[in-house]
Amino acid sequence: SALDQASLQKDGKLTEASVNGISLPSLVQKTTIKQSGSLVLIKMDIEGAEKQLLASASQSSILLDYAQSGVEIAMLVERHGSEAEYANIVDSFAKMGIRVNARVDAG
Repeated sequence: SALDQASLQKDGKLTEASVNGISLPSLVQKTTIKQSGSLVLIKMDIEGAEKQLLASASQSSILLDYAQSGVEIAMLVERHGSEAEYANIVDSFAKMGIRVNARVDAG
């Protein structure tokens, strides 16, 4: 996937490098104790890839399991695109009990 490789430019030459990636659900699973009352706060600004990552994460049974276990998950996302483009994704998370606030950076 696009997250597995990065193109780098050095001395005017295009070079590819392998990059190890991790999904958002896996990151939450590896770094969060699943305990009722816990809060997971995620701030995301990944220069236009937010929608792709959120669409994938919204299908995650891991995040749903955490939310159903009483873990509060909230995301603050810098939006690249219209509010309408993010509406279905935000609604998918809301149905899981996960808050997503997707806004355009004003600064």
